[in-house]
Amino acid sequence: MLGSGDSSHIIKLRGLPFSTTVEDVLDFLVGVNVVGGKEGVHLTEVRPGRPSGECFVEVETTQDVEEALKKDKENMGKRYIEVFSTDRQDMEWALNAMRQSENGFGGISNVSDDMGIVKLRGLPFGCSKEEIVQFFNGLPVAPDGVHLLLDHTGRASGEAFVHFTDKGSAQDALSRDREKIGHRYIEVFLSSADEVRSYSARM
Repeated sequence: MLGSGDSSHIIKLRGLPFSTTVEDVLDFLVGVNVVGGKEGVHLTEVRPGRPSGECFVEVETTQDVEEALKKDKENMGKRYIEVFSTDRQDMEWALNAMRQSENGFGGISNVSDDMGIVKLRGLPFGCSKEEIVQFFNGLPVAPDGVHLLLDHTGRASGEAFVHFTDKGSAQDALSRDREKIGHRYIEVFLSSADEVRSYSARM
């Protein structure tokens, strides 16, 4: 549950040890008023069980942001921590991308050469799987067939694979190329099971 702090009162920590807990973050930020205590600390993961080394913290006032920034380059354990001021949009985008990746590529090993697969590029930040299914309204997207892709930092890359129940539907999906989700034009390309497997292996 995100707190109700003002959008300008968000800080980001980078360089956290992978074993870092919410309590460790609160100890590091002693003297800084965090919104809701533990509820105001949001540790992020590249994928489930793999911490990113970053977190977002909601603080109460501009003075708390300034106090937190004084801790830039201080140590947590043997690691020195970078502290930045950021905004709610950046935090919610990162948390949304993390939530969307929780199901990740759990079914990716079952990808079949008989499936029709397209790759999307240019997705708006925070785009949901439901929005992508709606983008292809009228075409048979396979169950759990939308896979949002992450970059090397674990953030949404603006790309996705979409699996259809047959190859003909993937061909039909190309007609949606350059249509919009929100204000963004979406590029649609034919893909393949091999390309999906290659991405899965890299992650």
